[in-house]
Amino acid sequence: MAEKQNADEARWIVAARTRPAAFAPVYERYVERIYAYCARRASPTEAEDLTSLVFARALAAVHDYRGGSVAAWLFRIAHNVVVNHYRDRHPSLALDDADSPQPGPLDRLIAADEQRLIRRLIDELPAEQQNLLSLKLSAGLTSAEIGVVLGKSAGAVRVELHRIIQGLRARLRAEEVRLDETRP
Repeated sequence: MAEKQNADEARWIVAARTRPAAFAPVYERYVERIYAYCARRASPTEAEDLTSLVFARALAAVHDYRGGSVAAWLFRIAHNVVVNHYRDRHPSLALDDADSPQPGPLDRLIAADEQRLIRRLIDELPAEQQNLLSLKLSAGLTSAEIGVVLGKSAGAVRVELHRIIQGLRARLRAEEVRLDETRP
């Protein structure tokens, strides 16, 4: 199924070389994922602009597409657009507030505190690690696709994601213990 989907997408890219309208199905399939990736790295307004720029650059670069995963190709473009956007700044990964309603006010307060703590811990990660998490969680890319975007092997991506998540868990536990010790 995935192979057929990628083959269809590749045909659309090749067709867009002579008929730009043939790019529309690629746009429709990926616009939400590209926007989610950009929104994790920028404000909503910036994310809209960055998403538009990603697809404008992709359409302009259809002649440079050399085959392979269309998702990886698009997210490589998105990665470059975001990096260029923040070249002189230190990017941070913004997490959305929890979407699911909590049973009561105390539960909502606890959940909000945990969300802020996790957000802070992720903001303290190096930009490369934030980007890797964003490609996995926001963009929904596979390790192989992330590897293509970042120029790493799929195995290296899996190991790095595992280490990042384990490190976040350890820091979260340590922070929770520290907070418990300071509470009356």
